[in-house]
Amino acid sequence: MQVAGRRCFQPEWQYHRCSSSSTNSTALSASKHPKHHESSAPFFDVVGKAVFSIATAASVTVTSLALQFAPPAEARLTAGDPIKNASAILRYALPIDNKKPIRKLQGELESISAALRIPGSKSLGPVEKSVKAARNILNKERANIIKDFAPEKKENGIAALASLETALTEFQKLIDEKDKQEVPLKQREALSYVGMVEEAMVQGFPFEIPKEYADRPLLLGRATLEMRVKCKETPEGPQTANLTIVLDGYNAPVSAGQFMDLVQRGFYNGMEIQRQDGFVVQTGDPEGPDEGFRDPKSGEIRTVPFEVRVPSEKAPIYDFNLEDLGRVNETPVLPFNAYGTLAWARNEFDNNSASSQVVEAQVVEAQVVEALVVEALVVEAQVVEAQVVEAQVVEAQVVEAQVVEAQVVEAQVFFLLRESELTPSGSNLLDGRFAVFGYVVEGQDFLGVMKVGDNIEYIKVVDGAENLKNA
Repeated sequence: MQVAGRRCFQPEWQYHRCSSSSTNSTALSASKHPKHHESSAPFFDVVGKAVFSIATAASVTVTSLALQFAPPAEARLTAGDPIKNASAILRYALPIDNKKPIRKLQGELESISAALRIPGSKSLGPVEKSVKAARNILNKERANIIKDFAPEKKENGIAALASLETALTEFQKLIDEKDKQEVPLKQREALSYVGMVEEAMVQGFPFEIPKEYADRPLLLGRATLEMRVKCKETPEGPQTANLTIVLDGYNAPVSAGQFMDLVQRGFYNGMEIQRQDGFVVQTGDPEGPDEGFRDPKSGEIRTVPFEVRVPSEKAPIYDFNLEDLGRVNETPVLPFNAYGTLAWARNEFDNNSASSQVVEAQVVEAQVVEALVVEALVVEAQVVEAQVVEAQVVEAQVVEAQVVEAQVVEAQVFFLLRESELTPSGSNLLDGRFAVFGYVVEGQDFLGVMKVGDNIEYIKVVDGAENLKNA
């Protein structure tokens, strides 16, 4: 935690006070670098209370203090209707026109998730309605869908379209047989083909990378990774966790590119899980004095610039987070909505300090590994409650919610572990403040049983390697 240009670190989660001539602050923060640290259950409870209080107050303050922007409705994930499925977020994040027929077809299939909440066989009526609507769109709009394919991707698009048609036919058969248990599986299959069809519509790369970052490793598209972790202790005993991760270079080419470059270098292979506290799983801090990846060519620690894209912008915003710009009410294209959201950890006061530590958030709520520090503006409410809050007085009682501080430079990442209703899209403490560049799409449940000290056997690229440039 830093106060008036001074940084205070504690070896464990402790209550401490930092003071300076210009600012006094009662702080509750994490240690700078406890590589092997697990929070206790009481801490988890306290953090939850603090996040709830801060999020409630922050939603009021942010609305009153921030500038208001209105991105296109069809591209925004609103607080009232958050999309929590990682694969769905990635589909909607593809840079194609949301008015295309395939988007309408996708919407019909996505709506089945809500229909399945209806108890018993009554849900099959709405499910069948959606499947029939999807089939009708495909039959009527097939020619227009094919016309939208990028020339170099047309063959793949047509093959995916054929697979989608087969899946929809099989879907109708399941409904006729009233086999509700198989519906979610067939929905997932059909939507996977929809994603392939939509990706075949992406024409080239949608924007130009800023010149100052154009020579970095860049992911100009998407890539799929496999991550294998040896879990020493789970309810079922020792297990090998296999996770599938999708990196989104269409919306975060620099962030995703630098992570993928580290993966291909084997940087994370053999590394341990360094934090698991119920909010995030973090890793990426190498052995030795370095806190990130040291580039063998330059001999310097390589950092990652802050990068976030909002629907109203064609290209990502660099160097400044949304809070810096007074745009905290805007939801990023890649939000902290899904269990297993992948983001860079960074220094609290330096947007461009990420290096190698990543955090997988087990669901949107967040704790951001060693460098994840969340600030929440609170009006007339002093919420200094748990081991995660730092109170600063600036005219009114303004509280900064600090969810784990970390000195990170470009290797530390985290996975979010909570899709919390306490921190909804557009008003949570992470969106627009930390850079998301991918999601765990399979094997997410393993994140919840990982523990500090579990070994990352490897992370490797299984698809999309050709999209990495400048590596």
